[in-house]
Amino acid sequence: MLLNVGPDAKGYIPKESVEILTEVGDWMKQNSASIYGCGKSTIERQPWGAVTENETDIFLHVYEDSVGPISLKGIKKEDFKLIQFEADGAEIRLLPSWTTGNYPDHMYIPVGPDSFGSYNLPDLIDTVIRMIKK
Repeated sequence: MLLNVGPDAKGYIPKESVEILTEVGDWMKQNSASIYGCGKSTIERQPWGAVTENETDIFLHVYEDSVGPISLKGIKKEDFKLIQFEADGAEIRLLPSWTTGNYPDHMYIPVGPDSFGSYNLPDLIDTVIRMIKK
């Protein structure tokens, strides 16, 4: 019921609802660590999405494509031993771009193959980036 899914008059779950539930289940298989055991982060909600956190990790939930890398104000890359996409574990390398020199109090995280382009998110619903604390 929390997902607004219920049976029809004959007691069957509609095909469309099954597709949605399957999609949510597939996403949870890859990204459940960003939900279970996490709470509100010390990082405020961002224009591109939301942030969850547990004792060892910060999870960035990126909902909207950005122009260039996503930005986090007041965060230092030195505070993290690894930044990666949660779904597949691929490491995200923080490379300098034209923005990094102009805004030294921001950390910029690219979602594409380099640090200066604009790209579609890997997961159009919620791309999760895990930042593992030192």
